[in-house]
Amino acid sequence: MSGHATPAGMVSEGVSRICDLAGVVLLIVLGWRMFFAFDSALQTPALVVGLVGMVAAGTDRKALKSYRWPLFMFAYVGIALTSSIVHEWAAVMPALRLKWTALFEPAFHLVVMAVFVSGAAYLLRTERRLSVFVVLFVGAVVVSAAQILFDRAIHSMTYVRAGTVSFPSVPQWGGVHGNSLVLTLGFPLALSISQTTRPVLRFAAGMFLGATLLGSAYVNGARGGLVTMVLTSGLMGVLVLNRWVRHRTRKVMAWALGVAAFVGVSWALWSGRMATGGFSGRGTIWQFVGALILDHAWLGVGPGNYAQGMREGGYTAILGYSEGIHNAHNLLLHVAAEIGVAGMLCLLAFLIWMVRACHEAWTAGQLPMVSLGLCFALVGFLLHSVSEDFLDARADVERTRLIVWMCFGAALAVARLPRSASTAS
Repeated sequence: MSGHATPAGMVSEGVSRICDLAGVVLLIVLGWRMFFAFDSALQTPALVVGLVGMVAAGTDRKALKSYRWPLFMFAYVGIALTSSIVHEWAAVMPALRLKWTALFEPAFHLVVMAVFVSGAAYLLRTERRLSVFVVLFVGAVVVSAAQILFDRAIHSMTYVRAGTVSFPSVPQWGGVHGNSLVLTLGFPLALSISQTTRPVLRFAAGMFLGATLLGSAYVNGARGGLVTMVLTSGLMGVLVLNRWVRHRTRKVMAWALGVAAFVGVSWALWSGRMATGGFSGRGTIWQFVGALILDHAWLGVGPGNYAQGMREGGYTAILGYSEGIHNAHNLLLHVAAEIGVAGMLCLLAFLIWMVRACHEAWTAGQLPMVSLGLCFALVGFLLHSVSEDFLDARADVERTRLIVWMCFGAALAVARLPRSASTAS
């Protein structure tokens, strides 16, 4: 054990502290711009935040020793870059495009994701910072929900069909589906306040916020998000009841809540809010996307080449459905079509790894409100991604994919929290 720090160590520590402070400030500014400035050009600021956070982490020798690295995320990004190089090479070289970066441009948003998530995870590395992050995150989502409710209130609470852009709040997150994603991510974080604390006021606050977001999802009009939130609350309730209540009573209450969730979902599906015809035509889209995946199983058709692959495969003429031509309306199918089955499996493994890490932290009593909320925010994201794709490189999802990246960074920070002897027992 050395009694004095070396000059190199002091410089490294100083750089780490300066970058840490700067990164936190930049992360707050980025969050403000995303939620309240309605700025869509956020990829470059996100890259800067991630790089500053990574420099802070790289110069913090103590933190690096206990890091859990998201290997599946790096594998996912690596496969996407490989697919991009293979497919862009044929276009870049014959055209004599000298910019070698053109080989990576279709997948560059995934490089930004990896950098941002890694950097943000370090900036949110303490329990206090994670708690403040969740409080601010929920508050910002509630403001978004209030805007949706206000729009509908002045229009006699009109229910909005997907695709309707007649209300000011609809295009703020790229449409009703983007609004739905924001509500879906914030819902379990708000609800976790009531499910992990016993005081009556906190319980009431969590339930009130959760009900507000659920009501906003109803009038927002995205059916997939509404169903996702009902399912998420049911799964969350069953998990918490299984921990709080003992033996037979626990099982009865858990099953009762499960039945209630099933009834709620059935109501959402059968009360005229879920269009017929295979999830609003998505079943037909998925059928042809599946055929496209089988044709290009190894490296897909290349990042950003989904529409081109649909046209060249002859599926566009058969499908005759404009939305399905540009978006598979399913995250995993879209990823598999663009970068191959292996890349899709790496993304799925990364998502499951984060859910499991947050669940382990909750069962260990490590920051229970945050870990439980993030666990089911990611579960909600997975469920919602069955009918939508929010991680694509399209301009209309730039803000929505950043809010997902923020949850990824927070979940990775939870996974890296040190387990004390009391929480590990």
